[in-house]
Amino acid sequence: MKPALTALALLLAAPSQAETVGLVADFIPDGDTLSFQDTVVRLEGIDAPEKDQTCFKAGVESPCGEASRRFLQELVWGRPLVCAGGEHDRYGRLLAICRLPDGRDIGEELVKAGHALAYHRYSLLYLEAEKGARDGRRGMWAGLFIRPEAWRRGARWPWARPLRARRDGVGNRKGRQRTAVPAHNGDLLGYTDT
Repeated sequence: MKPALTALALLLAAPSQAETVGLVADFIPDGDTLSFQDTVVRLEGIDAPEKDQTCFKAGVESPCGEASRRFLQELVWGRPLVCAGGEHDRYGRLLAICRLPDGRDIGEELVKAGHALAYHRYSLLYLEAEKGARDGRRGMWAGLFIRPEAWRRGARWPWARPLRARRDGVGNRKGRQRTAVPAHNGDLLGYTDT
Protein backbone atom coordinates (compact mmCIF):
# COMPACT_ATOMS: atom_id res chain seq x y z
CA MET A 1 0.00 0.00 0.00
CA LYS A 2 1.29 3.48 -0.81
CA PRO A 3 2.54 5.53 2.19
CA ALA A 4 -0.09 8.24 1.56
CA LEU A 5 -2.89 5.66 1.56
CA THR A 6 -1.57 4.07 4.74
CA ALA A 7 -1.43 7.45 6.45
CA LEU A 8 -4.93 8.27 5.22
CA ALA A 9 -6.28 4.94 6.49
CA LEU A 10 -4.78 5.64 9.93
CA LEU A 11 -6.31 9.10 9.95
CA LEU A 12 -9.77 7.79 9.12
CA ALA A 13 -9.59 4.93 11.63
CA ALA A 14 -8.55 7.06 14.60
CA PRO A 15 -11.46 8.20 16.79
CA SER A 16 -9.55 11.22 18.12
CA GLN A 17 -7.31 13.83 16.51
CA ALA A 18 -4.82 12.10 14.21
CA GLU A 19 -2.15 13.42 11.91
CA THR A 20 -1.23 12.29 8.43
CA VAL A 21 1.71 13.38 6.32
CA GLY A 22 2.30 13.49 2.59
CA LEU A 23 -1.22 13.84 1.20
CA VAL A 24 -1.40 15.48 -2.23
CA ALA A 25 -4.80 16.89 -3.23
CA ASP A 26 -6.19 15.56 -6.50
CA PHE A 27 -9.29 17.81 -6.70
CA ILE A 28 -10.24 21.21 -5.27
CA PRO A 29 -14.05 21.55 -5.47
CA ASP A 30 -14.23 24.93 -3.70
CA GLY A 31 -12.29 27.28 -1.45
CA ASP A 32 -12.51 25.28 1.77
CA THR A 33 -12.53 21.68 0.55
CA LEU A 34 -9.73 19.35 -0.56
CA SER A 35 -10.12 15.92 -2.09
CA PHE A 36 -7.51 13.18 -1.61
CA GLN A 37 -8.40 10.14 -3.74
CA ASP A 38 -11.60 8.88 -2.02
CA THR A 39 -11.52 11.21 1.01
CA VAL A 40 -12.90 14.73 1.14
CA VAL A 41 -11.45 17.13 3.73
CA ARG A 42 -13.28 20.26 4.86
CA LEU A 43 -10.80 22.82 6.21
CA GLU A 44 -11.81 23.34 9.81
CA GLY A 45 -12.54 26.82 11.16
CA ILE A 46 -13.03 28.66 7.85
CA ASP A 47 -15.93 29.39 5.52
CA ALA A 48 -15.09 30.20 1.90
CA PRO A 49 -17.53 31.53 -0.70
CA GLU A 50 -19.51 28.95 -2.63
CA LYS A 51 -18.28 28.04 -6.11
CA ASP A 52 -21.04 30.07 -7.81
CA GLN A 53 -20.92 32.98 -5.32
CA THR A 54 -20.29 36.51 -6.55
CA CYS A 55 -18.98 39.65 -4.85
CA PHE A 56 -18.87 43.31 -5.87
CA LYS A 57 -15.79 45.52 -6.11
CA ALA A 58 -15.97 49.07 -7.48
CA GLY A 59 -19.51 48.30 -8.64
CA VAL A 60 -18.47 45.31 -10.73
CA GLU A 61 -19.71 41.80 -9.97
CA SER A 62 -16.91 39.24 -9.73
CA PRO A 63 -16.81 35.47 -9.12
CA CYS A 64 -15.29 35.42 -5.62
CA GLY A 65 -16.21 31.76 -5.11
CA GLU A 66 -14.12 30.75 -8.10
CA ALA A 67 -11.34 33.13 -7.01
CA SER A 68 -11.23 31.41 -3.61
CA ARG A 69 -11.07 27.97 -5.24
CA ARG A 70 -8.25 29.08 -7.55
CA PHE A 71 -6.28 30.60 -4.65
CA LEU A 72 -6.52 27.32 -2.72
CA GLN A 73 -5.54 25.31 -5.78
CA GLU A 74 -2.47 27.47 -6.44
CA LEU A 75 -1.51 27.22 -2.76
CA VAL A 76 -1.64 23.41 -2.45
CA TRP A 77 -1.49 21.83 -5.90
CA GLY A 78 1.24 19.21 -6.18
CA ARG A 79 2.48 19.79 -2.63
CA PRO A 80 2.43 17.13 0.10
CA LEU A 81 0.22 18.32 2.96
CA VAL A 82 0.06 17.48 6.65
CA CYS A 83 -3.54 17.27 7.87
CA ALA A 84 -4.81 16.73 11.42
CA GLY A 85 -8.42 16.03 12.29
CA GLY A 86 -10.77 13.36 13.50
CA GLU A 87 -14.36 14.56 13.35
CA HIS A 88 -16.64 14.54 10.31
CA ASP A 89 -19.28 17.11 9.33
CA ARG A 90 -22.88 16.25 8.50
CA TYR A 91 -21.88 15.61 4.86
CA GLY A 92 -19.28 13.03 5.89
CA ARG A 93 -16.28 15.26 5.14
CA LEU A 94 -13.30 14.97 7.44
CA LEU A 95 -12.81 18.22 9.41
CA ALA A 96 -9.10 18.95 9.52
CA ILE A 97 -6.45 21.61 9.80
CA CYS A 98 -3.98 21.15 6.97
CA ARG A 99 -0.49 22.58 6.63
CA LEU A 100 1.85 23.19 3.72
CA PRO A 101 5.33 21.61 3.68
CA ASP A 102 6.77 24.84 5.15
CA GLY A 103 4.34 24.60 8.12
CA ARG A 104 1.90 27.34 7.10
CA ASP A 105 -1.75 26.69 8.00
CA ILE A 106 -3.78 26.55 4.77
CA GLY A 107 -6.97 27.84 6.44
CA GLU A 108 -5.11 30.79 7.91
CA GLU A 109 -3.57 31.60 4.51
CA LEU A 110 -7.04 31.67 2.90
CA VAL A 111 -8.46 33.92 5.64
CA LYS A 112 -5.42 36.26 5.64
CA ALA A 113 -5.75 36.70 1.87
CA GLY A 114 -9.47 37.49 2.19
CA HIS A 115 -10.57 34.38 0.27
CA ALA A 116 -12.36 32.87 3.28
CA LEU A 117 -13.88 34.00 6.57
CA ALA A 118 -13.17 32.74 10.05
CA TYR A 119 -16.15 30.45 10.73
CA HIS A 120 -17.11 32.13 14.04
CA ARG A 121 -19.95 29.70 14.67
CA TYR A 122 -17.56 26.76 14.98
CA SER A 123 -14.12 28.17 15.77
CA LEU A 124 -12.30 31.24 17.04
CA LEU A 125 -9.04 30.10 15.50
CA TYR A 126 -8.74 32.61 12.64
CA LEU A 127 -10.26 35.79 14.06
CA GLU A 128 -6.97 37.74 13.96
CA ALA A 129 -6.30 36.66 10.37
CA GLU A 130 -9.79 37.82 9.39
CA LYS A 131 -9.29 41.18 11.11
CA GLY A 132 -6.05 41.66 9.17
CA ALA A 133 -7.77 40.86 5.85
CA ARG A 134 -10.68 43.17 6.70
CA ASP A 135 -8.43 46.05 7.78
CA GLY A 136 -6.19 45.55 4.74
CA ARG A 137 -9.21 45.22 2.42
CA ARG A 138 -7.83 42.04 0.89
CA GLY A 139 -9.82 39.59 -1.23
CA MET A 140 -13.55 39.76 -0.55
CA TRP A 141 -12.98 42.57 1.94
CA ALA A 142 -12.01 44.91 -0.94
CA GLY A 143 -15.68 45.24 -1.85
CA LEU A 144 -19.11 43.90 -0.87
CA PHE A 145 -19.97 40.27 -0.30
CA ILE A 146 -22.63 38.09 1.27
CA ARG A 147 -21.54 35.71 4.04
CA PRO A 148 -21.07 32.26 2.46
CA GLU A 149 -23.40 30.75 5.07
CA ALA A 150 -26.17 33.18 4.03
CA TRP A 151 -25.47 32.47 0.34
CA ARG A 152 -26.01 28.75 0.98
CA ARG A 153 -29.38 29.62 2.59
CA GLY A 154 -30.38 31.40 -0.63
CA ALA A 155 -29.50 35.04 0.14
CA ARG A 156 -28.66 36.99 -3.01
CA TRP A 157 -27.95 40.60 -3.95
CA PRO A 158 -31.09 42.67 -3.32
CA TRP A 159 -30.70 44.55 -6.61
CA ALA A 160 -29.75 41.57 -8.79
CA ARG A 161 -32.06 39.30 -10.75
CA PRO A 162 -32.74 36.29 -8.52
CA LEU A 163 -31.24 32.94 -9.47
CA ARG A 164 -33.79 30.40 -8.23
CA ALA A 165 -37.51 30.06 -7.65
CA ARG A 166 -38.96 30.09 -4.16
CA ARG A 167 -40.57 26.84 -3.13
CA ASP A 168 -43.80 28.44 -1.91
CA GLY A 169 -44.41 30.27 -5.23
CA VAL A 170 -45.79 33.36 -3.47
CA GLY A 171 -45.98 36.41 -5.75
CA ASN A 172 -45.12 39.99 -4.90
CA ARG A 173 -47.61 42.92 -4.96
CA LYS A 174 -47.39 43.23 -8.75
CA GLY A 175 -48.32 39.59 -9.19
CA ARG A 176 -44.87 38.44 -10.32
CA GLN A 177 -43.42 35.42 -8.63
CA ARG A 178 -40.51 36.05 -6.26
CA THR A 179 -37.47 34.10 -7.17
CA ALA A 180 -34.88 34.68 -4.43
CA VAL A 181 -34.37 35.79 -0.88
CA PRO A 182 -32.67 39.20 -0.63
CA ALA A 183 -29.65 39.40 1.64
CA HIS A 184 -30.20 40.96 5.06
CA ASN A 185 -27.90 43.72 6.30
CA GLY A 186 -26.12 41.31 8.66
CA ASP A 187 -25.27 39.08 5.70
CA LEU A 188 -23.79 41.89 3.58
CA LEU A 189 -20.17 42.58 4.46
CA GLY A 190 -17.16 44.44 3.11
CA TYR A 191 -16.40 47.95 2.00
CA THR A 192 -17.77 50.22 -0.71
CA ASP A 193 -15.44 52.35 -2.82
CA THR A 194 -17.29 55.57 -2.01
